[in-house]
Amino acid sequence: MKRFLSTWSLGKHFVFSLIICLIFRVVGASFKQYNKLLNIGIVDVANGPTSVFVTEDIYYSTVVVDTAAIMVFFIVLALFSPIRSLFKRMFKLD
Repeated sequence: MKRFLSTWSLGKHFVFSLIICLIFRVVGASFKQYNKLLNIGIVDVANGPTSVFVTEDIYYSTVVVDTAAIMVFFIVLALFSPIRSLFKRMFKLD
């Protein structure tokens, strides 16, 4: 473990950031509430039947979770230096 962490490079940090992002995405997807968007359309014809169209969309809640996961990825990626120094202090490297 020490040998693996002895050279905390940007490539290792990128993979670490992706793993954190995927974990956040899976946890966020499991706890999210499906905020369904409901659309109702009523079409009334003068001499014909009235039609009611109902649609629902769960796209919005998925976009929110994905956007949050991408933001977490970039935040963790931006913390390259502090995380590298934290690993050095934790494992007494260099």
